[in-house]
Order: sequence, then C-alpha cells, then structure tokens
Amino acid sequence: MRVPAFLAYLPPKARHVFTRRSSNPTDFYSIVGIDGIDEDGLIRFSDGGEGRVYLVVGSASYLLFDEDRVGILDRVDSFWRKVETACEHSFITTKEPQRIYHQVANLERRNQALQVRDPDLIELQNEQYDILTQHVGGKFTSIHQYLLLKGKNADALRKGHQVLQAEVGGSTLMIREAAMLDREEALPMLRVFYQGIDDELLDLKASLN
Repeated sequence: MRVPAFLAYLPPKARHVFTRRSSNPTDFYSIVGIDGIDEDGLIRFSDGGEGRVYLVVGSASYLLFDEDRVGILDRVDSFWRKVETACEHSFITTKEPQRIYHQVANLERRNQALQVRDPDLIELQNEQYDILTQHVGGKFTSIHQYLLLKGKNADALRKGHQVLQAEVGGSTLMIREAAMLDREEALPMLRVFYQGIDDELLDLKASLN
C-alpha cells in the first residue's frame, strides 16, 4: 500500500509544493484543502482527515516565578509524551479585533430589561453599542491563539480531543482554557490562511458548504 506513495515521493520535484498566487493550487489543496465544515465545527480535510479548532489560553508569561516556569515545562513535556502521532497539533497565533460578543449580549439583555423606555436611556445604550462595535470591536486588536487538531481519521481525532480535554481539566499549567469552535466561529480564523490579500476568498468548499 505504501509503495505507490513512496515512488511518487522519489522525484525531487514532487517534494516541493509551490504556493505562489500564480501556481496551480492542486498540490497545495491536496495537503491542506478543506472539503467542508459541519455546523458543530468538524472540519473535513481533502486528504480524508478530520479536525477541530479550539480557542486556547495558555499560562506562559514573562513574570513567572522560577518554580512556575519549571512546572509548566514539566507539564508540557508530559503532555507531548501522551500525544499520538496520528493526530496533528498546530498552534496558530493571530492578531484580531477584540471579541465583544459577551458585552454586546449583556447590553442587549439590559435593553430588554428596561421597564421605562426613556429616550435618554435609549440614547445612552445606543452610544455604548456604537463604542463597542465601532471602536472596541473594530479598531482595537489583541492576540488570539488557536489549536487545530487534525486526525488521520475520526478515531484519531477523538483520541486527540480526549488527551486535550484531560489536560485542560487536570491542570492549568499548560492550557488554562480551551473552547471548541463551531462552524461560524472557525471560518473567520481559517480565512486568515485561505483568503487572498486582495480580500477575495479562494474557491474553497469550506466557505460554500
């Protein structure tokens, strides 16, 4: 079963994938192409693998005490010893606008709870909404870190998820928080890699399914 793949890999030309905008995207798509993303966030890759994206928060800091630093390094070492090679772990760091979902939702709940629809109160709430959406959520950026799990199959992804879940639940040294993203939340992050600099999406099935 491995002989055809080995023979296809032998030519030096077959070991390079060009990613220029003028290059044929077939080879690149065969490696990282996405056939679709389910509503719950399950990513179906073109090579048959399955994946999920998590928004993660770590514990690293320049202000760590020496004993905390040693504890984190030991915990990270222990984590990677438990990871199976059938599931890839890719950490992705991006700089994005600050998330304001919770603040906007709280503002809307407060708006619904108003018993007196005073014009001044309504104007104040609209002003707060504009500040959140146009300034905090539009002009101010912050660093976000994601973890992409890609298993060779559904079982490999399931085992990778279990190891990650056990790590988050057992200690905060390596990963303090990990939130699994659904389709609506994963697409904006993936566009960082699959979107052209001229803001035209590549013809990916991930954005169509």
